[in-house]
Amino acid sequence: MLASCARLTPPGPQPLRPLPAALLALCPPPPHSGGADMDALVLTLKRSYDAYGACAGQHAELVRWLDGGAGGVAP
Repeated sequence: MLASCARLTPPGPQPLRPLPAALLALCPPPPHSGGADMDALVLTLKRSYDAYGACAGQHAELVRWLDGGAGGVAP
């Protein structure tokens, strides 16, 4: 019985899955204000929120992928 255990090889490291290229993209820089009036400020704030949402979603997909989940990049 001990002889059979000696012939077993320990499991090797699992091969790495290739990381989807879209998850490697950097988040865009924050938008610049288009002017000094309130309308420009509101538009800049809206663009900032949109950029944050896209970047947070990308980060969440990357974390899900690294955790081995079914995360991926939306087509």
